[in-house]
Amino acid sequence: TVHDLSPVLLPQMYSLRRRLWHKFLGLPNLYKKADLLLAVSEHTKHDLITLLNISENKIKVIYPGIDHSIFKPEISESELRIVRNTYNLPGKFVLFISTLEPRKNLLNLIKAISRMKDPVHLVVAGKLGWKYNALIKAMSAPDLKNRVHYLGYIEEQHKPALYKLASLVAYPSFYEGFGFVPLEAMAVGTPVVTSNVSSLPEVVRDCAILVDPNRVDMLALAMDEALNNHSLRQNLIQKGFSRSKDFNWQSTANLTLEAFSGVVNSS
Repeated sequence: TVHDLSPVLLPQMYSLRRRLWHKFLGLPNLYKKADLLLAVSEHTKHDLITLLNISENKIKVIYPGIDHSIFKPEISESELRIVRNTYNLPGKFVLFISTLEPRKNLLNLIKAISRMKDPVHLVVAGKLGWKYNALIKAMSAPDLKNRVHYLGYIEEQHKPALYKLASLVAYPSFYEGFGFVPLEAMAVGTPVVTSNVSSLPEVVRDCAILVDPNRVDMLALAMDEALNNHSLRQNLIQKGFSRSKDFNWQSTANLTLEAFSGVVNSS
């Protein structure tokens, strides 16, 4: 299963240690030797074909799922209160949740927060990854230190409530092979602003606001609109919830078993 080709496409966004590890794994050669490759999106399939010259005939797209028994709009008030108190969350906030590393584009998000008309808080959740020193510095800048809250790693059981408590989830990644965060947010009923590149438009369609991840000004405008335009928010919530239902693990499992059986039967 190929989740993305970021090590091939964006090696500069990884630490030297990780680049050496990717080289040691020799993934391009493994992909070429495989009888079947499962791509998590049409975009990942396209990358395999164009970047590595893999035959289209041995690539099958199977979308991952999300657990709708966990990521759902009905979350109890007591659970929401526990998570809000545990992490000392502000009343109104934009949520960014991911490992801290350059590809996720947190730096431009922090810049966009500082340019917004709405003095909303930014909550950053996720473990430290690599090349994060500039991010830590930006989050602690004097003009933002009271508005940006870094929580560190979040326990999995707290994620649904954290999504639900957020007024908006921002995910301006430069590149994703799929994109779980937007779907999980949409499944609990929180509007999303995300990037108009890689697989993200394929995953969210018109159920989120799409922006150029390089345009800090447009990211700021999109977040202001998503936070303060009531009719837009309701539209995004309804569409997002419906779209999230298209991704479930039972379907993923069935299609994967079918693909495996095809390889076995042809050997």
